[in-house]
Amino acid sequence: MRGQSYFTFSGPDGKFKLEGIAPGRYNLSVWRTGFVVQDYGQKSQAGQGAVLALEPGQKLSDLVFKLVRSSVISGRVLDEDGEPMPRVTVQAFRFSYLQGQRNFFRMARWRPMIVENTGCSTCRLDAII
Repeated sequence: MRGQSYFTFSGPDGKFKLEGIAPGRYNLSVWRTGFVVQDYGQKSQAGQGAVLALEPGQKLSDLVFKLVRSSVISGRVLDEDGEPMPRVTVQAFRFSYLQGQRNFFRMARWRPMIVENTGCSTCRLDAII
């Protein structure tokens, strides 16, 4: 079935089991609040995972995911009079180099998403408000 998803939760011992999966190509991700999402085959936090190709009757076992704690950025947004401002968008961006150019990446739920190529080797991003 095209677009079929399967999910489960790990038990008290951290073990998980997905059963009844149709053969095909899948992306396997694990996540928990307070930790960074990790994909099967992912070599670094900013890297992409690998496609998991399951053949009929195949059993894949002993996969280990070592989740990394996520970080927290907190603060307060005030107007020019020092009054709190509700419903203001706050975004975190990550600097990265892509093909030798400095870029800002928006931290999205699943993958960093490129939002701007600044072309500036001395730019500094202090805040986006």
